[in-house]
Amino acid sequence: MDKENIPTSPTRDQPLKPISPNKPGRLNFLQNDNIDEHFSQLHNAQHLIQQQLYNLEVQTKQTSLDVGQISDRLKNNNQHLNKLLQNIANYSEEVITEGNATKQDITNILEKLAEFSDELKKCSRLLDNVSRESSESVKQSLQEVLQGVKSSNNNEVSQQVQQLHSMVSELKSKELVQVSDEINQIKKSVTSNEDITDIKKVLTRVLQKDESLVLAKLNEIEQHLPERDLVRQIVDPVIAELKAVSLDSKSLRLLEDILSILSNTRKSDQDSKQFQTDSSELLALIKQSNAELATKLAEQTSLIEQLTANIKLQQSTAELQSKYDALQGKYEEMTRAYTSRFSEFKILQEHFKELASNTNRISVTDGGAKVGRLNKVRQLHASKMEEIGRTGGWRGEDKRIVSTPVHRVNEDEMNNSDEEY
Repeated sequence: MDKENIPTSPTRDQPLKPISPNKPGRLNFLQNDNIDEHFSQLHNAQHLIQQQLYNLEVQTKQTSLDVGQISDRLKNNNQHLNKLLQNIANYSEEVITEGNATKQDITNILEKLAEFSDELKKCSRLLDNVSRESSESVKQSLQEVLQGVKSSNNNEVSQQVQQLHSMVSELKSKELVQVSDEINQIKKSVTSNEDITDIKKVLTRVLQKDESLVLAKLNEIEQHLPERDLVRQIVDPVIAELKAVSLDSKSLRLLEDILSILSNTRKSDQDSKQFQTDSSELLALIKQSNAELATKLAEQTSLIEQLTANIKLQQSTAELQSKYDALQGKYEEMTRAYTSRFSEFKILQEHFKELASNTNRISVTDGGAKVGRLNKVRQLHASKMEEIGRTGGWRGEDKRIVSTPVHRVNEDEMNNSDEEY
C-alpha cells in the first residue's frame, strides 16, 4: 500500500504542506481544485472543437460546391460568348459583302445614269435639230403653198370673178329677143354636128324657160356669187352649160381662159393634198419621236427608282454598321467584365487553397497534440476511478490526492482557439 493511502490518526488533522510540483513522480492538486469542473471544461472544449471542425468541413464543402457552380457558369458564359462572337463575325462578313455589292451596284447605276444623261442630251439635241429643220421646212412649204395659192387664187379667181360679172352683165343687158334669135342661129349653125341630139335638148330646154326665171336666176347668181374656195361649185355647172352651147371666138377664148384657171386650181388642190400628206407624215414622225421619248422617260424613272432603292439600302447598311459597332462595344465591355470576374475567381481560389492548407496544418499539428494530452488525462482519470472503485466499500479517513496542475481554460482562450480555426 502506498503512503498516500495510509489512514490518518486523529492527531494528524493538521493541514498538510503542499508538495512541490517539481518533484518527479508526484501529482500536486490544490485544495480548491475540482476534477469535475476540469472534466466538464475539457468536454465542453472538445465539443466546441468538434463543432468548429464540423462547421469548417461544412463550409469547405459549400465553398467547393460554390466553386464548382462558378466554374460551370464560367464555362457557360465562355460558350455563349464564343457563339456571340461567331454570330457577330458571320454577320459582319455578310454586312461587308452586302455593302460591297451595294457600292458596286451604286457605281454601276451612276455610270448608267451618266451614260443615259449623255444619250438624253444627244437625243434632245437631235430632236431640237429635227424640230427646227421640220418646223423650218414646214414653214417654208406652207409659205410657198400659201403664196402659190394666194397668187393663183388672187389673180385667177379675181379674173374669173370679173369675167363672170362681165358675162352676167352682158347677158342681163341683152334683151330676150336677141337671146332667142342667137339661140335660133346657133341651132341652125350646129345642125350638121354629130352631137345634134344633145344640142337640141339643151336648146329646147333653154327656149322653154320663162324670161322671168332667167332674170331671177341671173340675179341670184350675181348675189350669191361664192368666194375663192367655192368658185368651183358655181363655175363647173356654168362651164358645162357653156360647153353645151356653141359660142363665138371671144366666148371660146374666155372659156379657154376659165378652163386654164380651173386646171391651175386643180394643180393647187393637188399641191395642197401633197402638203397634207407631207404634214401627216411629219406628224407621224413627231408622234414616233414622242413615243421614243416616253419610253426613255420611263426607263429613266425606273433607273431613278432603282437608285433610290439602292440609296435606302446604303442607309440601312450604315444603320447595320452602327449596330455592329454598338455590339462590338458591348462585347468589349463584357470581355472586360469577364476578365475582372475571372481574376476575382482566381484570387478566391488562391484564398481557398490557403484556407485549406491552414486547416490541414492546424488539424495535423495542434489537433494531434491536444488529442494526445486529452487521452493521457482520460487514462489517468480512468485509473483513479478504478482505484476508488476497488476501495469504495471501506470508509476510512480522507486521503490526499496528488495530481498535476491543470491549466484553466478561460473564455478568452476559447475565443482565440475559435479564431485559429
